[in-house]
Parts: sequence; structure tokens; C-alpha cells
Amino acid sequence: MRPLHQIFKMKRERGISLIEALIVLFLTVCLIWGILPQFLRHQKERELKLACLTVKQTLALARFQAIKDRKNFEVIINRKGNILRIGNVETGEVVGREEKLPDGISVVSFSSNFPPIIFRPDGGLSGVSGSMVVRDERTGRKHKLILYSLTGKVKIEE
Repeated sequence: MRPLHQIFKMKRERGISLIEALIVLFLTVCLIWGILPQFLRHQKERELKLACLTVKQTLALARFQAIKDRKNFEVIINRKGNILRIGNVETGEVVGREEKLPDGISVVSFSSNFPPIIFRPDGGLSGVSGSMVVRDERTGRKHKLILYSLTGKVKIEE
């Protein structure tokens, strides 16, 4: 049996033509153009979730420190620089390192009893339960963190 190119007396060409390369390039650009906005939107949402987790972990660390040392510990939120810190209420000493929220993301509001956010030696919060809102200024999306006074636990709501 003879190959098809010999049957139809066509020359066998090797490689790809310029037209084929341009078609592949065009299709690749179209795919990227369609996927890129979704990827960027997902990236910003991920940054907001990461910021909420940072706030939650800072609160959890302050609670742990209060239980461990049997002293009151406070979470200090510098809203201008979006910096979170844990401090000993009695001595004013800062414990651990500061956590900075990403640019464009900030803690924008508290319920009536916050700040200060003080954890007691039993792990609970001083005062009543409350909430805070973490907002992405670029997209307007926000998440609410609920703090429970009896247990000192934190829950994130989208």
C-alpha cells in the first residue's frame, strides 16, 4: 500500500505554516483574554479571605496567650496602618509579631462593644459577643467576623 501523498501526487511538507501558527496564537490569546478577569477576581477574593484568616488567627493567639499565662490579653488594631498586635493588658508589653493586612483591605467597623478586644484568663472575651467587618476597598466585598464572649471563639461569615 502506498502512502496517501504518493497517491494524490502531493509533496510532503514538514513543519507548520505561518497561517497555522497565527491561528494557534489567536486561539491562545482568546482563551487567556477570557480566563484572565476571572483569575484576577479570584485572586482578590483570596486576598480578602487570607486577611480574615490573619485576623482570626491573631485573635486565637491572643486567646491562647491569655489562657496560657492566666492574664488578660488585648488585640490592638491600628486602623490607619491595618496592623494587628497582641498586648498584655497589665504590662502593656507587645507579644509576638505584628500582622499587617494587605493594601486595600482593612477592618472597617466594629459592633458597639469593640474595641478593645480583651481576652480573659478563662479564654472568654470581656464584655458581650460582637462582630467586626473586614472589607476590600478595591472590590467592595466584605466578610464579617463574629466573636463569642463566653468561649472567645471566632467565626467568619461571608
